[in-house]
Amino acid sequence: MISFMLQMALDVEAKMPNVPLANYRKALEADATSQISAVLNFGEKGSSGAQVSLQGKIRQSSERRDYVRSHPMSALCEQQMQQGNNIQQACRNATAAANILDQYRYTIHYERVPESVKNATYKAYAIARYFGNLYVSENIVNPNNKQGQVEIEVNLGKDLKSVNVSMAAPAISASFENVPLNPYVAAVVAAHPEYNVADRVGQYWFQSQQFPTCSIDKNQATTFDNKSYPINLGGSWHVMAFSQPKSHFESDSASSASSSEQQAFSILVRQTGSDKKVFAMFQDS
Repeated sequence: MISFMLQMALDVEAKMPNVPLANYRKALEADATSQISAVLNFGEKGSSGAQVSLQGKIRQSSERRDYVRSHPMSALCEQQMQQGNNIQQACRNATAAANILDQYRYTIHYERVPESVKNATYKAYAIARYFGNLYVSENIVNPNNKQGQVEIEVNLGKDLKSVNVSMAAPAISASFENVPLNPYVAAVVAAHPEYNVADRVGQYWFQSQQFPTCSIDKNQATTFDNKSYPINLGGSWHVMAFSQPKSHFESDSASSASSSEQQAFSILVRQTGSDKKVFAMFQDS
C-alpha cells in the first residue's frame, strides 16, 4: 500500500482603498479600484508541486458611474445636499452605490497542475455551459491562447441586472453574454471596498435598513425607523437617542452578568450657530 500526504499552502492579499461613506459627491469622485493576488501551492511535495497564481483588478466602469450619477436617488441626494442635508437615507444609499465595482479582470498562471485537476476544472465549466447554454459562445478550433494561463473578464451591467463573462484558456475561448442576474447574486458579486458580502446581501434583504440609523442634518432629522421630519433645534438640548436595558428578574447568575453588561445611555443635541451642532453622550455607570 502506498500512502502520501497532500500539502497545500494558500497566500491571499487584497488591497482595497478607503472610500467616503457619508459624502456622496466625494464618493463619486473617489477611485475605488482594488487589487487582489493569490498563490496556491499543492501536491505531495508542497512548494515543489503544482502552483496556481492569480492577479486580479477590480474597478468601476465609466458607464456604471454615469448610471449612478443620473439615477433618481442621486438626484434626490443632490437636492438634499443643496439644502445642507448630507446624511439622509437617499444620500446614504447613493453614496454606497457610488463605489460599487462592476469590472473584474483576472489572470491565472498555473504550473505542474495534474491532469485530474484540469479535468475537474473542465467539468465545472461544462456545468456552467449547460446551465448557460442560451448565452454562451465558444471557440475550440483555433483559440490561440497562451499555454499555462487563463484570463477571465467579468463585466456587470451598469444596473447590476446582467453580466458578461469571457474566458481565454489554452484549449478554449468562451463568453457568456447578457446573463440575467438574481438580485441576491448581484449583491454577492458586485464588490464594494468598505462592505463585505454579508453587508451587501443584508442591505438588499432588509431594503437598505440593515443598519438602522438616526441622523440630524442641517434642518432635517431621520429616526431609526426611517421617518424624516424638519427640525429647528435652537439652543436648547434635545434627546436624539437613548437606550434603556430591559429588566431581568431571573436569579440565574449568568443572566444577571449579561444584564449588568448592558448600560443605559442618552445622546443629546443642540444648535450652536447657523449650521453647527453640539452632541453630548451620557452613560450610566
